[in-house]
Amino acid sequence: MHGKNIMDKVQGRSYTSNTTKLLKHLDKLSVIQDGGNPSPVMAHVSIVNACNLTCSFCCFANRDLTERMPLEKVKQALDSFKKIGITGIEFTGGGEPTIHPDFEEIVRYTHSLGFKIGICTNGVQIGKKRKIKQDLIKLFSWVRLG
Repeated sequence: MHGKNIMDKVQGRSYTSNTTKLLKHLDKLSVIQDGGNPSPVMAHVSIVNACNLTCSFCCFANRDLTERMPLEKVKQALDSFKKIGITGIEFTGGGEPTIHPDFEEIVRYTHSLGFKIGICTNGVQIGKKRKIKQDLIKLFSWVRLG
């Protein structure tokens, strides 16, 4: 299937491939064509290795569960990402980002810098009676459940 037939199948959903993603970043492509080095578009940031689940299939099962980025290091990294032109941050990695003790402050600081924010989470902490409330989750441009 090609062209319109594919669009009929996805019914309004947005699907991308690496080739299609280039079309969303023509400014970066122009820099490459001019012989320059464009800044990355997004950074994936792993702020904690610990997880609130013990999934038997987890590929990170042998990680050091005590490892986490201190708040000041996270802020320094975010400031550096901003300076080089990164526009999006996804919190992800070997653990569950929402259980970082400074998660809310990290998200609010990321938002204050003007980044689009995403997260890869198991979703356990999200909800009315959970750690991640609606006012915080509204700061995210995307949420991936993994």
